[in-house]
Amino acid sequence: MVRHRSGLRVLLGPPKPVASGPAALEPARVAEIVHRLERDGVHFVVIDVAADLGAVTTWVLSAAHDVFVVITPTAGGVQDAYRSTEALRRLGLGHKLRYVVNRARGEPDLDEVMGDLGGRIAAVVPYDPVVEDAENQHRVVALDTTGPAAAALHDLTALLYPSLAPTARRDRLGWLPWRRRVG
Repeated sequence: MVRHRSGLRVLLGPPKPVASGPAALEPARVAEIVHRLERDGVHFVVIDVAADLGAVTTWVLSAAHDVFVVITPTAGGVQDAYRSTEALRRLGLGHKLRYVVNRARGEPDLDEVMGDLGGRIAAVVPYDPVVEDAENQHRVVALDTTGPAAAALHDLTALLYPSLAPTARRDRLGWLPWRRRVG
C-alpha cells in the first residue's frame, strides 16, 4: 500500500497485465485484501477494474455496493457504455449501475442515452487538462488540485458519502475516502 499525505491508501496494480501463471491475481486474494481493509476500519474501497469480465473482475463487481459505468461523451464512449451496461446486466448487476460522464466539454446532452440505458447520471466530470497531467505524473488529481475536475470528483464523493459535502469536507477531512465502489 502506498499512502498519500492526505491519508488515502492505494494498492497499485502490476505494471504489466498478469493473465496467468503463479503471479496471476485470483479472486480469493482480492477478497482477502478487501476484507483486511474492512477489518482495518476502511469505509470506502474504490476499485478500478479491468475491461475484461474474468474471475477477479466478476468477483469485484459482485461484491461492490455500486458499479459506476464511466461514459466519455464521444460516439465511441457512448457505444462502450451501451456494451458495458449490457454485459453488466447479463451478470445480474443492473440494480447496482450508476453513470459518470468523464471529460465532458460543455453540457453533454445524454438524455436519450440515459433513457435507452434506463439509468441516470450521478456525476459529470468536466474536461480539465490538469487530469491528463496528473495521470502522466501518477498523481491523484482530486487530492492535488482545485480545478473543475477535482471539484466534480469531490462532489461525487459527497454524493456517495454526504458528510463530505463541501463545507464538511473542508472542515473535517479534505480527502477522498474509500468504500467498496467500482467504476
